[in-house]
Amino acid sequence: MLLADAQHVTARLLQLDAARNSVEEAEILANLGQELRTKETRLRELIDRAVMLRNEGVPMTVPSDIRVIADAIVKLKTRFTEAPKSSTLKQGKRWTNLVDKLNDLLTTFDVIQRQDWKQYFGSRLFAGLSPEQRRSTLVLQLPGNKEAIGRYTEFYARFNRYRQSIPPTPDALRDVLYSSGELAQIAFVETNEMPEPVKLFFDATATSTGASLRSVTTDVIAWLQERGLLDSYVVRAKS
Repeated sequence: MLLADAQHVTARLLQLDAARNSVEEAEILANLGQELRTKETRLRELIDRAVMLRNEGVPMTVPSDIRVIADAIVKLKTRFTEAPKSSTLKQGKRWTNLVDKLNDLLTTFDVIQRQDWKQYFGSRLFAGLSPEQRRSTLVLQLPGNKEAIGRYTEFYARFNRYRQSIPPTPDALRDVLYSSGELAQIAFVETNEMPEPVKLFFDATATSTGASLRSVTTDVIAWLQERGLLDSYVVRAKS
């Protein structure tokens, strides 16, 4: 519902038609129109990005004040229709307030989207080790491990590329999600000297859901500590 409201805002922004009573008036209105078009273009970019993420299952938050801004634009449009001149738009602080609200909306919308993406990436996607850390737990001479770590390294690079930034295109987003799924499916041959609890722990961390606290036994903690890997893992509550 809020996303639809955001789309209405972009439509309404360009409905403040310019009058042409004089060269000076036309110039003023043209500048005001250009200012609105710049805001409208940026808002449309943010809406398109939100739709892209939502279409791929990423939960999106939309600023609640969009409805307030949409109402303000409608009121200003009504006044301008009754008296189509620049002084109508700029009377008092009408124009300044509208531009300030739009700037705040654009900033808030962008920040919220980035937060939503980081939350999704950190809680719903692959949670395993980096290739360097994973390599330190393996004996590469064991059958299949060299090939597996090669695939792991490739998919991890593709997956990790957008950890801190939102993928710019649907194809880039789908590649992140695909790489996350592939990483969770890669299996390694673990060393025979690795205690069974440790093996079970690593198998669990390679899944999208991660390992439960029950799998973090004293043997696992000791094994990780001996290899300097204890700080490579964190406890994260389920969403």
